[in-house]
Amino acid sequence: MSPQCAYLAIDVGTGSVRAGLFNGNGKKLAYHHQQIKTRHIKENHFEQSSNDIWTSTLECVRNVVDMAKRDSLDDVFVAAIGVDATCSLVACLDDDETSPLSVTHGENEEDDIYNVILWLDHRAVAEAAEINVSLDENVKEVRSHFGNVLSPENEPPKLLWLQKVMPHVIESGVFFDLADWMAFKFCGAKRVRSSCTVACKWGWGSNRGEQGEWNCDFWEKIGLGVLCANNFQKIGATIVQPGQPIGTLPLGLASELGLSQDCVIASPMIDAHAGALWTLGIDSHLIRQLAPSFEERLSIIAGTSTCYIQLSRSPVFVSGIWGPFRDAVLPGFHVTEGGQSVTGKLLEHTIETHPCYATLVRRVGVENVYDVLAELTESVVRAGKEDPASHVHCLDYHAGNRSPRADPTLKGSMIGLTLSCDEFDLAVKFRATIQALCYGARHIVEKMKAAGHYITLVGACGGLCKSRLFLVELADCLALPIALSSEEDTVLLGGAILAKVAHADGDVGNHAPAIVREAERMTGIRDVILPNEKRFRYHNRKYEVYQKMYADFISYRDVMLR
Repeated sequence: MSPQCAYLAIDVGTGSVRAGLFNGNGKKLAYHHQQIKTRHIKENHFEQSSNDIWTSTLECVRNVVDMAKRDSLDDVFVAAIGVDATCSLVACLDDDETSPLSVTHGENEEDDIYNVILWLDHRAVAEAAEINVSLDENVKEVRSHFGNVLSPENEPPKLLWLQKVMPHVIESGVFFDLADWMAFKFCGAKRVRSSCTVACKWGWGSNRGEQGEWNCDFWEKIGLGVLCANNFQKIGATIVQPGQPIGTLPLGLASELGLSQDCVIASPMIDAHAGALWTLGIDSHLIRQLAPSFEERLSIIAGTSTCYIQLSRSPVFVSGIWGPFRDAVLPGFHVTEGGQSVTGKLLEHTIETHPCYATLVRRVGVENVYDVLAELTESVVRAGKEDPASHVHCLDYHAGNRSPRADPTLKGSMIGLTLSCDEFDLAVKFRATIQALCYGARHIVEKMKAAGHYITLVGACGGLCKSRLFLVELADCLALPIALSSEEDTVLLGGAILAKVAHADGDVGNHAPAIVREAERMTGIRDVILPNEKRFRYHNRKYEVYQKMYADFISYRDVMLR
């Protein structure tokens, strides 16, 4: 009997590396995760180590392979690997891409291993502002695909910061988006980059010509012309669409991991974008009624931060929202990408800084905190009483606003506070923060719709979706049904879909039909949450307050700047 093909997916998130082994129908056969370290020694500076990430990755893969063997899956052949990661910037030595190049000043020898500027790092706020005021047409062209405002989370401002503060890094380094670096480590494709990463975070001109191209004039005008040298050797000369094979495992690494040298490596993706792939294939009678085309389905990937990914056949420009990016998720289609910089992280901050948090954890266990807090206020609403968060309002701009205000300098706030510090007080603040995140989502969706996107369904995934309260409030606030995947780990599933496509088709043509076909085969629906019209009216009132809080913040800031 010939072995059954399986597909290994690897996801590098903000706090951990995760690996999952899937069969051709999307069933997860094995799983392992490993924590990774983040260093935060300065305000707005968040750094990681590619050595640490790679060590954790190898540990995850070895555990998944061992687990498959222990579970008597000897007839399973790992045919391909699909990788995704956060959109973090990796710096390595030009003459040895495996050697990390430090991205921070420091007297510690340990500093040399921190060569990754994490996606949420905001050290380049001034550099982003500098790029955003340029009147050069080439700079404006790139900006037009980022809602007319580049973010300090994008790679050009970070690279410009390095050029100003640590010029030797630019001079001696080569640079990857983390997903591209991971793919390089697996197969040695050091000059290859994914159209997903470079279009969505680097300003690569996916819409320039039939194949897309780097805009050298853009890099020259912002002071980084050195990146254009030798056919863009420092940032990637060959751009490959999602689903294309880019190489195979070298013999030494294959032996170390217990895999075949014939194992194919797929072109990688940003983690959130991999998480959007499942919505291409979800199918049921109800889904066909609600959103017959995947162009009507908004993917919300809610974790530490939240991304809003919408596909369209034609480019749609939305002020304050990133995109359109062609070929970033599905070849031939354009992506609009909204985002909130901190969502799950803001909930953690709200909970963990409250005086009663430690006591609550001891009483119920950290894994039950969200459910316990949700039930404290939900029981009040179910009894027909006033929502406990009716007079507590939160503005969720604690790390600025990525979309659609596109202002990293904004600050968060909460009003309606009392002297109470018991568990119910924490539950109310938890609920008010969740509602604020939903109003931020609504603001993004309203802008997308106004610009021409037609949205009739949300496909939601990510760690934040483990909170039923968040999902119900989001459905009611958006007045849209929310579909949930039968496989909770849809980001890993997206990597498996890419791996299967890359293994099945070595042709370098348009992989869009194959990606959609495999998404249909490998995904399913476990639940659809329908909106409550009565709650929508409640959220309308709180959304009005939410918008006023921003206006009030601006007026307060103006007063203090006089």
